[in-house]
Amino acid sequence: MHVIDVDNHLLSLKERLAVPETERYDIGFKKSVLPISLQPSESKNVPKLSRKMHLTINLKKVEHWQLSIFHHYRIFDDIFHTNVFFHNTQNMQLKWGSTGLYQGNLIDAADTSNKPDIWIQSLNGGFSSFVLLNLDGNPYSCGGEIVHWLVANIPDGKSVGDGTEIVPYFQVVPFRGTGYHRIACLLLRHNEIINLTSRKPSSPALIDRIFNVGQLYKEFEKQWTPSSLSFAQASWDASVNEALHRIGMKSPIYEYQYYPPVKMDQKEFPLKPQPFNLYLDQFRNPKEIHADLLKKRLQMRKADKSPEQPKYPDIDYVEHKRYMPFWQHDNLIKENSGFSRYRVLWSNPIS
Repeated sequence: MHVIDVDNHLLSLKERLAVPETERYDIGFKKSVLPISLQPSESKNVPKLSRKMHLTINLKKVEHWQLSIFHHYRIFDDIFHTNVFFHNTQNMQLKWGSTGLYQGNLIDAADTSNKPDIWIQSLNGGFSSFVLLNLDGNPYSCGGEIVHWLVANIPDGKSVGDGTEIVPYFQVVPFRGTGYHRIACLLLRHNEIINLTSRKPSSPALIDRIFNVGQLYKEFEKQWTPSSLSFAQASWDASVNEALHRIGMKSPIYEYQYYPPVKMDQKEFPLKPQPFNLYLDQFRNPKEIHADLLKKRLQMRKADKSPEQPKYPDIDYVEHKRYMPFWQHDNLIKENSGFSRYRVLWSNPIS
């Protein structure tokens, strides 16, 4: 008799859930480690001051950049398409007024309608180039990312206007129905001027702004080195349609295609009574059902405010229970209670 030892053939739950770590290569500058200014005598008092809530920390000197956030959102993987990473070794701030790019914060597309202000730390000699790109906005079959802004050869200590603008600025355009898009800004450091005139778009069309940033980095890999990276997340609003119309492009709308719903089996003599209205609704187009609810919302809306939900599900319960059909009375209670599909009547006010 042959006995199979399951311990030698099956994996434990911990082993199955463990994600194998991929080896990553640092392609940036070496990160400098700041020396600790505390004396040994002072470090002993830190726990005591912390317990008594007397410990003060200068937040301007605290490093907020976390590499794990960029790995979680696959920023390095989708920009360079390889298992690489780098540390932020040069300070950079990109802001539209009070809205900026940090580490995955949420921004509005309308805030990006104007060209942002960008500040780059001067390192005494050399040049900087940066690219502002959308990692999730390519609607075409060709590979690459949408480049919203590309400025090269910015001398140290100078403004962005002193550099060479390769791709003019264009606001963030996450299409409707596509969720949140990752908007990243990559800063590259180099000692010599790099010629990127071949990357200039031939027209303001969106398709001419699409190229592979990873291949661009690989082309000049020996000349420049990435030194800073930040990103934010943006979703659709009305300003996206206006921006697309200005360049002569229609504004697409994406919809998620769900799996077809499971339909109830039709039985000649069911054991339990089945509501015929729900049975018929499962064969209707969901868009028609949503359109009926929208018409009802518009009929109930007053000139100056949205409809108010009734205080009670059915104020005339006894009378309606006696004279109304069951399915009609059940729909009335669900509608006044905001249950199921009728929730949109009260929880989604019309502005």
